[in-house]
Amino acid sequence: MSRQHLLDAKLTRKYLTLGATLYVPAIHPDLIHLAQGLKYPNLKSLVIDTEDSIADDDLPYAYHSIEKLLHALDADEQQRPLLFIRVRHPKALQQLNQLAHLDKIDGFVLPKLTTDNMVQYCEHLLPDKYYMPILEKDVFEISQMTAIRDFLLPHKEQILSVRIGATDLLACFNLRRDCQTLIYDIGIIKHIVTHCVLLFGSSGFNISAPVFECFNDQHRRVLQQEVRLDLLNGLFGKTIIHPWQIDVVQHLYRVSRQDYEVAQKLLDEYSPAVFKRHEQMHEKATHSGWARQMVERAWIYGVVDE
Repeated sequence: MSRQHLLDAKLTRKYLTLGATLYVPAIHPDLIHLAQGLKYPNLKSLVIDTEDSIADDDLPYAYHSIEKLLHALDADEQQRPLLFIRVRHPKALQQLNQLAHLDKIDGFVLPKLTTDNMVQYCEHLLPDKYYMPILEKDVFEISQMTAIRDFLLPHKEQILSVRIGATDLLACFNLRRDCQTLIYDIGIIKHIVTHCVLLFGSSGFNISAPVFECFNDQHRRVLQQEVRLDLLNGLFGKTIIHPWQIDVVQHLYRVSRQDYEVAQKLLDEYSPAVFKRHEQMHEKATHSGWARQMVERAWIYGVVDE
């Protein structure tokens, strides 16, 4: 990969670089400035969408817009966000693989990945790209999730994150959530999140959190509460649809001074196997994985005094 901050030797969990992931249509008039990191410098990752947000008649223009973007980008520029293209279907992935200057893209998002199309998708994976499949349908049975997980395991090093398409999953039941409801309050999605973490998370995959669709600033508190629950439930990386959500999400990815100090002590080879700090017991054998993640998050997002 050409992106320095994604490959930095300090990072073993490269998905931590995703932060808040903004989705924009490929025909967005400011696409080049967005991709260069000029419009929103704090943005960590950008998904250029050629799927749901693009009408069939606009698809040729969407591909032309991507070609224009690739020509304009500097492959060595390190301050821009990670760039991904959300393809329309497996054949579209094959088509996009032929674009010139594809080295300027970090990877692809694979929508509606199921047991029926996962083989077609994986036939077109490039060795130097990252991929983020989205579970948006046909994952209501444990057997379906298990089959997808087992199929993706040989490609695990290229799967930067498994994304949960909560909006589409709810649509299977003609449901949607309102702006005051946490995604974890909806039983169907809570069930899917739980099993995703158990199946994919236990196998070393990161699972990113569902989109928060409401972009009025009055919904800030709901988004903050949901991001805290994302982290507590083992999900990292949040799909967003509005720029004001960037800082809300990424501020919550900062590490508290207290957690950072504990994490450093847990990783200190000279510290005892069990110790007490801040009225809590800490065990190196149990909490070292958490500690490494805290240190890496602090390196990316910073430490905050609480």
